[in-house]
Order: sequence, then structure tokens, then C-alpha cells
Amino acid sequence: MAGARLDDRQSEERLISSFDEENFLKDSRSPGARRSRWCRYHPNGTLILSLWTLFLFIASIYLWSTIARHRKTAAACQCDDYLPIDSPALEALENTGHIERFDGSFAKPNAFKGPPSPAIDAAWDDITYASGGVINVDEQTLQHINASEYSVGLADELGGGYMGSVEVLHQLHCLNMLRQASYEDYYRDKPGPWEDSPQILRHHLGKLCLGRRPNKMNDSTNVDKHPK
Repeated sequence: MAGARLDDRQSEERLISSFDEENFLKDSRSPGARRSRWCRYHPNGTLILSLWTLFLFIASIYLWSTIARHRKTAAACQCDDYLPIDSPALEALENTGHIERFDGSFAKPNAFKGPPSPAIDAAWDDITYASGGVINVDEQTLQHINASEYSVGLADELGGGYMGSVEVLHQLHCLNMLRQASYEDYYRDKPGPWEDSPQILRHHLGKLCLGRRPNKMNDSTNVDKHPK
């Protein structure tokens, strides 16, 4: 009898062991069970998982904000990228550029186009200034920017030094004069360049076109900044 009870007990233990092993294998296939056991065998498992979740959340927010900031910066005008190597006028600029959208519709009127009038002339004078962008450049700056030795000197009553010009204002002056040439009958008796002889005036207008051609061609070569 004792031997039979021993055999029954051993059979029962084997059955229980087999049952536990089967349940263990089923549980091991469950992700929830694996996490539960990992947390059970690692006292700080829940804390570690929480910290990792928080870290990934913060990293995602940082990545999103970085991408958004980069796009905003790329869309903004970064004047420093387009400044010449050196210029005496650079000290007047401190990344003051901005995005400006112009409406160039063919027939839309604006302050700078249309039949000549005092109002249109005043609008052009406002953006070209009376001096046409002419500035004084001292001899040290002249040598630093490697300017021509034949630069025009200015009298002391005009500030001395040498004559220079802010190129954008010079270009606007040229554009305005070409505009005036299309209304020659109106501007023929006006003071300024129109007082020159027809031959000198023709040379002046030809120089304006010649000077603007390479400038516009160079401006058109920078295609990598244009939006796709």
C-alpha cells in the first residue's frame, strides 16, 4: 500500500509539474506576461519603463520643435548669406532683412508706375534719395576694399574722401532714368541728366543698360534658394 501511495504521489507531482510547465510556456508567449515578469524580477522595472517613455516623449517634442524652427529659419531672409565680402556700408546692416512679397500684376497700378506726375517722381525720389546713394569713402577704406586708384575724389565741402555709392540705390537710379526715357517728352526739359546733349544722354542710357545686364544675370544664377 505504501508503494502504491508513493507511486500515486509521484504521478500527481509529475502531472502538476507538466501543467505548470505548459502554463509557463503559454505565459512566456504573452508580451504582457513578459513585461509583468520583467517588472517582477526588476524591482525598479516600472520606474525605468516610465522614465524611458518620458524620455521618448520629450525627445519627440524636441525633434518636432527643431524641425519647425529650421523651416521657419529657412523661410526667413538671412541677409548675412547675401552680403558682399566687404563694404563700408555693412555697418548699417544688422540682419535687418525680411520677406517682402511684391505684386507685379501687369495692369495693377502702384505708386511707381503710370504716366509721369509729381507724385510718381516723389515716390521714386523717396527710394533713391537725392544723392542717388552716393557716399563718402575715406582712403583707408578705399585701399581695404581694393577700389580703383582712379576713384573720384570729393571736395572738402562735400565731406572729402572718395566717392562711392550704395549699389542698390545706384540700380534704382538707373531704373528710374530708363523709366523717364520712356516719357522723354515730359522729362526733356527737366533738370539733371536730361540737360545733357542728345549724344551724351544716349551714352548715359546705354551705360545704364550695360551696367544692369551683368547684375541681373548674376542675380539669376542663384537658383538653389528658390522654393520647389
